[in-house]
Amino acid sequence: MTQWTQLIGWETDELLPAWNTFKQSCAVLKHQSNWQAICKKASMLEQANEQTIRLFFESQLVPYQVFNSNGSDTGIITGYYEPLLWGSKKPTERYRFPIYSPPDDLLVIDLGNALPEFKNLQLRGRVEGRKVVPSIAVQKLKRGSRP
Repeated sequence: MTQWTQLIGWETDELLPAWNTFKQSCAVLKHQSNWQAICKKASMLEQANEQTIRLFFESQLVPYQVFNSNGSDTGIITGYYEPLLWGSKKPTERYRFPIYSPPDDLLVIDLGNALPEFKNLQLRGRVEGRKVVPSIAVQKLKRGSRP
């Protein structure tokens, strides 16, 4: 845990984009018991401006500082999105378009073949001209799974 005042730019950054994103997240989060109260309070804040948003975040959320395993506090944090595809073995009104197989131009590159420290990591992408363009961020291979 850390203090809001220790966040670089906290006092001067524009918070309206973060506020709009937070409120959109509440559309899903409000169904989880841990988030119901805060999302309800957020929905009641009608005249949101920089000051009220800042006060809301400071009173409702707790900032944490992330450290590397060696104790240092600088680095890169990434996030990944993995789409979930729902389907049916039989065509229905909702599931009327088949998914036959991965696209023909999909490349799967096992990074461990080139660099041992990246064992069990892969990159997916396609070729554009003479370049490989990533389409899915690096992800761990599941033992026994096919890319």
